[in-house]
Amino acid sequence: MTTLPQTSPMRAPRVGTNGHLAMPVMHGPAPVPSHSMTGADVWRVIRANIWLILSTLVIAAIVGFLANMWLLARHSRYTSVGLLQVRTPGEIPHRLMQDGVGADPATLEIESRTHAKRLTHEALISTVLEQSEPVRQTEWFNQFITYKDGKHVPDVQAAKQDMMDHLDVIPQPQSRLLEVSMTYSVPKDARIIVQALCDEYLSQVKRQQNLDQDERMKNLSDMVNSYESEISKWTRMRDEDAKELGANGVGINGSNLKMWELQYLQDQEKEYRGHFNEYDFKLKNFKIELANNSSYEMYKALSGDSELYNLKILERQYKVEAEALADRGRESEVAKSAQARLDRYKAERQDLEAQLNAQNSAAIENEYQAAVQGNKKSMEEVEKKIEGLEKVISDLATKQLQYMNHQKLLEYFTDKRDKVKDEMDQLGTVRSSSRFNPIEWAQQPNTPDHPSFPKLWLVLSATMTLGLALSLGIAFLREMTDTTVRSPRDIARVGQMTLLGMIPHEANDPQVAAGRLALAIFDSPHSIIAEQFRHVRTRLQHAASLDTTRSILVSGCSPEDGKTTVACNIAAGLALNGRRILLVDANFRRPQLHTVFAVSNESGFGDVLNNAEVFAQSVRETEVPNLSVMPSGNRPSNPTELLESQLLVDFIERALEEYDHVIFDSGPLLMVSDSIALAPRVDGVITVIRARGNSRGLLQRVRDELRRLKAEHLGVVLNAVRVQGGGYYGPMIKNYYAYQNR
Repeated sequence: MTTLPQTSPMRAPRVGTNGHLAMPVMHGPAPVPSHSMTGADVWRVIRANIWLILSTLVIAAIVGFLANMWLLARHSRYTSVGLLQVRTPGEIPHRLMQDGVGADPATLEIESRTHAKRLTHEALISTVLEQSEPVRQTEWFNQFITYKDGKHVPDVQAAKQDMMDHLDVIPQPQSRLLEVSMTYSVPKDARIIVQALCDEYLSQVKRQQNLDQDERMKNLSDMVNSYESEISKWTRMRDEDAKELGANGVGINGSNLKMWELQYLQDQEKEYRGHFNEYDFKLKNFKIELANNSSYEMYKALSGDSELYNLKILERQYKVEAEALADRGRESEVAKSAQARLDRYKAERQDLEAQLNAQNSAAIENEYQAAVQGNKKSMEEVEKKIEGLEKVISDLATKQLQYMNHQKLLEYFTDKRDKVKDEMDQLGTVRSSSRFNPIEWAQQPNTPDHPSFPKLWLVLSATMTLGLALSLGIAFLREMTDTTVRSPRDIARVGQMTLLGMIPHEANDPQVAAGRLALAIFDSPHSIIAEQFRHVRTRLQHAASLDTTRSILVSGCSPEDGKTTVACNIAAGLALNGRRILLVDANFRRPQLHTVFAVSNESGFGDVLNNAEVFAQSVRETEVPNLSVMPSGNRPSNPTELLESQLLVDFIERALEEYDHVIFDSGPLLMVSDSIALAPRVDGVITVIRARGNSRGLLQRVRDELRRLKAEHLGVVLNAVRVQGGGYYGPMIKNYYAYQNR
């Protein structure tokens, strides 16, 4: 009987090379992961359920075809369509003079919507139902006739409501057309209803138009009479102005005799003013010359006097004689007699000059003064005439302006009268022609020969849309209700866990089929599974310092997760990397290592825990360089107690004296207590999750359990990831081997 060992304490957290704790255990609540789906997740779900989606679409198409046939047989509907053409007020001639509205798109849209509202008004529909005999004889109307009090009484209110429900009046965009349609199971009835409704509306519009035209014609006639009265008044006033202007020499064409007379007087006034200025200047200049004794006029007057001229000749003769006798002697009697005669004629000449100067200066001054006064008087008289004539011309100009105003008013009212008469003529043309109606038939309704409901493409579209929505709903419902771990995103949802790597399913890697999956990294080194295990090894070196993380436990959530496969490949990978590895089978319930490596299981880990002396003989060398394996050996009766005792710590320390790392392959952490006892006593724990085999809840429980045990969680290996079903490795495997073969 084995002695129950003393329980040993858990291993303290490892110390890194820098003296600090390596990979500290994380405590506290886990962060809330994001549950939003990316585009890649949506596409993955669609690819995973593509056959469900395609099958549903095919079934929906078949159902849609059958439904269309059933609807055609039981609930077919026919739509009769009529087209009405709308005109704007500006396109009707008798309205052009009134408001000048053009056929612009905004006005046309307003008119179209107005007619559409009036066509669907209850009053019009009631009139059609009560007065249109063809409508009352249709099968459609007969369905609303009930037998009451011994008589057949139509339910007009119900018929009106049904017509409003199935009648459509739609303005056609970018056109002047109104589409009037009625849908019913009998094609002929639908056409009759549209025809009767539109005819009644056109008749009402025509009657209203005639009333408006009669009222307009009366107003136009009154306007013509008013304009005629104005024309008569302004004609009389214009003629009076013309008569008065003609009497004063002013013509209606602008000619004016008074203006010519004024021009003549202005020329005379200009001439008199010139003479006045000329003689006034001569008078002033004569006075100045007279004062300076240099007047040419005086010299001219003296030169013309004969007596003065004779005296000057005699004076000149006696002067010559006196000068001649003076040579003989001035004292002689002859000289003195000659000098006396000279003096006498000189005095007479001077006296005569003085007398003539006085007479001539007065005469010349009087002449100039008379000329100045005469011209001034004539100028003043002409100015008075000009002033009076200008007043007359001003009055005539006012009268002429008045004449022109009267003429313009006469022309204005004449033009208004003529336009009104033209409008009256156009109005008469409109009354006699239907092409000027505000609305008229563009195309009368036909009897439809093809049903408007159902339409195969509409029914198929509806059923296939519903089928697509149903299949996508089922696909995403499966996705939302599937809690298994399938991708790194699912691991991220759990939170606070490092993903060391993803290992493809062996069925998707043809190169591992001939070898051992547990030693794929050794037997099939060029396979993608081996490549992924090398990735795990590399990430493990980055996730933990392998110099201090020397004892590692490989565990999982449940059986068949591939813990042994992962443990063997990690151990082989580290051994191939030059490290001496001891792989220990700590799964006493389902040991596998002796089968994988084809070694004896007579003694092993269970025996060494009970007796450390058998350590050396329990270790088996393998074909993998630097890799030794210790099978489980004989199962002890108390494995959990042994793993919780100091014996395990002594075993790890003994093993690490010879090996760089000790890797334990154990059972499921949540199912056996052996793994729980072992986890806190090693340097780190690796959790193996089988894709689509374990739920996120189990993974979260493993994480929480390791946190409670204060075990060092190195990370998660996602094992057996499938290509199909929305897997991640399809393109990767194809590209990997294509790259390898180049």
